[in-house]
Amino acid sequence: MRNMQSQVILSENDDFFFRNTAFEILGLIIKTLDSRSYCRIVMGGGRTPAELNKQIVSLAQKTAVDWQRVTFFLSDERCVPPQHQDSNYNMLCRTLLEPLRITDRCVRIKGELQADDAARDYECILTTHGINKQHPFFDLALLGLGEDGHTASLFPGSPALNEQTRYAVSAGSGPEGHQRVTLTYPSLNNSRNLWVLVRGKEKQMAVNQILSDDLDLSQCPALGLRPKFCIPVYFLGPGLKQC
Repeated sequence: MRNMQSQVILSENDDFFFRNTAFEILGLIIKTLDSRSYCRIVMGGGRTPAELNKQIVSLAQKTAVDWQRVTFFLSDERCVPPQHQDSNYNMLCRTLLEPLRITDRCVRIKGELQADDAARDYECILTTHGINKQHPFFDLALLGLGEDGHTASLFPGSPALNEQTRYAVSAGSGPEGHQRVTLTYPSLNNSRNLWVLVRGKEKQMAVNQILSDDLDLSQCPALGLRPKFCIPVYFLGPGLKQC
């Protein structure tokens, strides 16, 4: 195992993976709102989050969550207009916010701006909301993992991996060619709970690297997920195993 403690949850099939994760998310939201007036959650993009969001919507119909007290933030975004098919915000709206009728509860990254401008704007918003390094800001950072070990838009070899002070930065071009903006380690590690969702057998090597701490974060950026206030939890989909 890596040199910091972590928890791994295995899934035998996709149904358990999505239902269990959605159930845990809703439980965390309810528990958080029982203790104070708000809940802040970081959400990412991609196919797995899109499927998970649909499950959250389905289970949410059986709960009494006050969604007006929940605020969603994006872990990263492509520099495209919010209506663009590649926009993480667009995906979050279609699969979660619109079905729950809470499109006003997301603090989006303005992908229609240039990457540097969008990053500075997002960082300003986070600061206005009160983010700082002394206290946990996000109640949950819900992240993914790429086959190359990237998380959010923190890719191998990116200068963003070395950022120690800023909360959001431009992240260069992604595989599809769009410029990107991403939260940094100082933001993501400032969470009361940090969960990484991993689905797809092709990601087993990345899982092994993370859990065994075999590489440095320049080669496997997810190794930089070392939250100060919690133990990270890895939800592994069917076909994946703990090393």
